[in-house]
Amino acid sequence: MGHVDFKLPLPGDTLALLDASGNALATVTFGAQAAGVAQGRNPDGSATIVTLPIPTPGAANYVNSYTGPAINEVLTINATGALAPWGARPAWVEIFNASAPGFDLSGMKLGAANTAASA
Repeated sequence: MGHVDFKLPLPGDTLALLDASGNALATVTFGAQAAGVAQGRNPDGSATIVTLPIPTPGAANYVNSYTGPAINEVLTINATGALAPWGARPAWVEIFNASAPGFDLSGMKLGAANTAASA
């Protein structure tokens, strides 16, 4: 994906999308920015600017409303943890459930996603 080579002014400014004659097609005014924070119109195309959980280049902006279980922490190389009964320091995954009701994980598996299609 291509990127443009410019930086936003630290205190904020107004950006404009111009047509071939220099007329503004759309503008957005923004305040001071923080590094690593993505903002966009949500719902997509509206006037409301929100902080997005992840950048969505090339796709509609969205805010994830999922509140069920999520992977919270992963430890793949356990160099200093307690030894398991079988004598090794096991890797582990922490799952956090932000929703009020319990969530049945029976029958579920944890594995690597197939990313060959997106590579």
